[in-house]
Amino acid sequence: MVGLTTKARFPPRYGLRGPLFIAIAAVAVIAIALCLDSAAIVAVQQIPSGVKAVFAWLSYLSEPLLVLSAIACGLTVTGLLPSNIGQPALTVVFRFFGLCLVSSLLSLFVVFVGKALIGRARPLASTDFDPLLFQPLAGIAAFESFPSAQAAVAAAICHCAVSSFPGSRGAALAAMVIIGFSRVVTERHWPSDVIAGWLIGWLGAALVVALFSHRQRGRSHGF
Repeated sequence: MVGLTTKARFPPRYGLRGPLFIAIAAVAVIAIALCLDSAAIVAVQQIPSGVKAVFAWLSYLSEPLLVLSAIACGLTVTGLLPSNIGQPALTVVFRFFGLCLVSSLLSLFVVFVGKALIGRARPLASTDFDPLLFQPLAGIAAFESFPSAQAAVAAAICHCAVSSFPGSRGAALAAMVIIGFSRVVTERHWPSDVIAGWLIGWLGAALVVALFSHRQRGRSHGF
């Protein structure tokens, strides 16, 4: 009958894209842990001490506490500025800092739970540089390697930067990679720790940005 027929609604064609991406990333992390972690640490031990010092400095600057403090300061300053000063640009910057803060905190929560439950040994002489040595719930820094907190925060901020300032994609991705590489060069993490941290941070930020965008659309439609 006319007016009573409707098109059948099917599930989105790519509804499994998210879980499939997570599964592929997990397999990649495991493969790197089994095949490349030890070789990578042996390789970085040959890097000159002067180069390592530069990466150690970068690694220190990317400590989560320092980064979160800087984000909180940026959020506070932009929030206190008069509303008549560059309103559109100020709103974007304020939104960026807010997304970074929430995304980073969410990512760090997942990271610290993972560190405690997994208890993977860091690449240290005291642990025989064994990438498959684990002591779950050990509660000591030597067994808190997986995943990398710095890499997670870097990826979260990178995603927020790309979503807020599309033109910053290249610089944001470069910063994310350099920070992750610094954790391997300084022998604080295995490469797979860094990749897992990137994955957590990127997915955490993607979730936060999606929820914020959904909320903004709801407000614009009066919901």
